[in-house]
Amino acid sequence: MSTITAIILARNEEQHIADCIKSIQCANEILVIDDGSTDKTVELAEGLGAKVIPHPLNNDWSQQRRFGISQATSDWILFIDSDERISPELNDEIRKSIQSGVQKAYWLSRHNVFHNNAATHGSMRPDKVLRLMPKEGATVEGFVHETFISPFPQDTLKGKLYHYTYDNWTQYFNKFNKYTSAAAEKYYEQGKQSAFDKQPDVHVTPYQWITSDMVGDVHGDYRQFQTYSTEPSEYIRPIDNHAQDAEYWRSLSAWMMKFYANVQ
Repeated sequence: MSTITAIILARNEEQHIADCIKSIQCANEILVIDDGSTDKTVELAEGLGAKVIPHPLNNDWSQQRRFGISQATSDWILFIDSDERISPELNDEIRKSIQSGVQKAYWLSRHNVFHNNAATHGSMRPDKVLRLMPKEGATVEGFVHETFISPFPQDTLKGKLYHYTYDNWTQYFNKFNKYTSAAAEKYYEQGKQSAFDKQPDVHVTPYQWITSDMVGDVHGDYRQFQTYSTEPSEYIRPIDNHAQDAEYWRSLSAWMMKFYANVQ
């Protein structure tokens, strides 16, 4: 019978760690790779039967996950963050998948939740993350936003993985600063420089920063039905390095503005 190890990275996650561990009903082993927590994270995790292994993060999430893989004793690996929860339906799917005898890497359907509301706009709308795979050949690359890699064919599970993102703006900006600072330090250590100063000045219109798939959101949800101008309004310098990270935070900001506009 195949077995599975769930790997959670943690540092001062007492707010989330218990609910995260309780939601994992499909794992034979739960490892919490702890980066020096000073709150009750370790106590809570061990109290729920998880194995806590101290290991410094050093602003490198990928090496932390690779360390977790090296400590796992099961045939399969499930990566989950402390602010994520596995639904009962997804637990059942995972059990059936690993016992099928077919070795695949599975994408999970992640549903982002902000302030107990489902996020449905921009890059925070439901997405897919590659998190379940055989231990054999599994690895992780990248610094902040990691890439999960498996040599096996890929498939997608339908059950929901819930992601509880932020409770307030303070958490949002703290995480933004944490991730961007970590990435900047790593690039500096590698001798890489920003391409910001090499970019030409360009004109943009007031709505040009919004992608085509968000225009409907702006017109419908913000109730801004006016036609936006094609005339340039200001100079900006485009940042083409770290474009994916910039897109993530820009889209999240847009969704959060929509959310607060609707609840006030």
